[in-house]
Amino acid sequence: MHREQLFSTTSGSRVREEIQPTLPLPIAHGLLGASVVAALRPSSERQAWKPLLIGAFLGIAPDFDYALNWLRISWGGWHHGFTHSIPFALLVGFIVIALFRDWKLRSYLVFTLAYASHTLLDFIFTESRGVALWWPFTNQRYKLRLPGLIEYSWSHASVWETLVDVLQICLLELVIFGPILLAVLWVRHVISSRTWKRSVPPAVAGGCAALKQVGAVIAKYTRQ
Repeated sequence: MHREQLFSTTSGSRVREEIQPTLPLPIAHGLLGASVVAALRPSSERQAWKPLLIGAFLGIAPDFDYALNWLRISWGGWHHGFTHSIPFALLVGFIVIALFRDWKLRSYLVFTLAYASHTLLDFIFTESRGVALWWPFTNQRYKLRLPGLIEYSWSHASVWETLVDVLQICLLELVIFGPILLAVLWVRHVISSRTWKRSVPPAVAGGCAALKQVGAVIAKYTRQ
């Protein structure tokens, strides 16, 4: 869908302003990819922020096909093509675990799903001709096109107006998708805390509680 608006200037002339619908921006895709990793990764992993960064990168990565359009390779038309397909997501998941030499099935599924989250989001909300879900088996495009909470369009009347509109969209994505990541992290923290309490022997748990009480007493008297 392509929309145009006409508006009048102070001189009375008619100026055309283009508003072109688009899709979720990297903020939404990155936060969703990180949320997938946060929900599925093992809670015992150290340096948990690294998998989240990888998940955010994978959530954004399918849109690198824009580079093929900018380079005018085969006359463009690459967006929502092979990089947005499910088979390509399976391949990317394998490449990631090979790069990090992490051959666990769970890691493969986590990174594959983080990448595929981008495809799912575009499939649900795209206003374009659709997403090539099953490339290379078929080039047919698929889309669900549900109404979204954000109107992905911006003005091209001036650079400043374009920048303001894009920043507003980014802030809306942060407001909507940021809490999803925070909620997933909080739930995983609560679950891991309860699991730790159940798995710790009573003697160890009692010792930790005693040390906590001793620390509180020492802190109380040092303030006096």
